[in-house]
Amino acid sequence: MNDNDSNNSQVKVAIIGLVGTLGVAMITAWVSLSKEPAAVKPSNTIIQAQKYSLKAIIDDPDGYTNVRSVGSANGQILDTIKVGEIFYTHIQEKTWWHVKIPRNKVGYMHSSRIRLLE
Repeated sequence: MNDNDSNNSQVKVAIIGLVGTLGVAMITAWVSLSKEPAAVKPSNTIIQAQKYSLKAIIDDPDGYTNVRSVGSANGQILDTIKVGEIFYTHIQEKTWWHVKIPRNKVGYMHSSRIRLLE
């Protein structure tokens, strides 16, 4: 195989394994077989696994926090998290954070109400 051929060869790689407390995740990526560093494009599966990688509880004097359909106080209330209930999230730059709660629902919670455990 000449250098030209090696720059164009790609291999699809799939890795299956455990990701924290989230269960099984599969990573699929195309990797170039060349002398140059390869650009790897992971599938959405790994992004989803990373999205809910931090364990958290609420920090709210009311004893509960609403989980909303959109990142706004005007969003529909999907569910409520009570003091002591564990849910999952990830570090985000916005004021309203995307969360996954124990009843397998996803929604938004104001970041001022979230206390990370890890």
